[in-house]
Order: sequence, then C-alpha cells, then structure tokens
Amino acid sequence: MIFVASIDVNDLQRLFEMRVPLEVLAVQLATQRGSSGHWNEMAHLLASAAVLPDSAEDALMEIDHACHALFWQAADNRFLEEQLTVLYALSLRMWHYSLPRLENLRFCVLEHHAMLDAVCQLQAGLAGQLMEQHIRAFQENIEQAIRNKWVAPHFEMEPSP
Repeated sequence: MIFVASIDVNDLQRLFEMRVPLEVLAVQLATQRGSSGHWNEMAHLLASAAVLPDSAEDALMEIDHACHALFWQAADNRFLEEQLTVLYALSLRMWHYSLPRLENLRFCVLEHHAMLDAVCQLQAGLAGQLMEQHIRAFQENIEQAIRNKWVAPHFEMEPSP
C-alpha cells in the first residue's frame, strides 16, 4: 500500500519560502559563473517552447524544468543544485495536482526569456528579480488552483419509502 501525503496551501507557502531565495541565489550565481553553452542551450529550449501547442502542458513543464536546471548547473554549486532539485520536484507534485485549473502555462515558461537576457547582460540583480516574480506568480497560480479544487459534495437524497 502506498500513502501520499495531502497537499494544502500551507505546505505550498512553506515550500516556496524555501524555493524563492534559493532560485534567486542560483540565477545570480549563474550570471557570474555560467557559460555561453548554458545560455545557447536555454535559448534552444525556449525556441522549442514557442512552437508547442497550449495543450502540451507536460512538454512545457519539461522545458521549464530544463531552464531551471540550467540555471542551477550554471551556478556551479552542487549543494544549491541538490536542494533546488528536491524543491522543484515537490513543486511539480503541486503542479500535477493543480493542472486542470492552471492557465497560460506557455507564458510562465516563456518568462525565462527575460531571465536569459538579464543573465547574458550580466545583470544579476535583474535576473534575481525576474526569477522571484516568476516563482511567486507560479505559486499564486497553484494556490488559486488548490483553493478552487475542493468543491463541497452534493448528495441527492432519495425519498424514504
């Protein structure tokens, strides 16, 4: 038997209070330590996202994950990368739970363009701000989806004989 822990908004808030500062740190370090190879690969990923249909949620999330993973790799800090890998996996669990109610996933993935531009221009502060906005917007979307997911049960009673 497998048990899966429940998901609630409090868990989500605690997850993201850890993830936001670590993602910001990763993109800022990536600005200093990343290579043109990292950024060329991200540009290729983002170009592939632009041609995917809106219904390709799984493919879009794979691209989102790959972009984040490139920032983590470019940050060149294995401890940071390990923590973010775990936190991202937990975020994905929330995403899968909320998927039917999330909107405009393509826009969320394409937000990486602005981060990539900032990193390539060596603007670590701007890259960090953009990452924070990206993560917080994703958090808000998931929170809203979780709040709207629960619907009070409706029972139709048959008349007693």
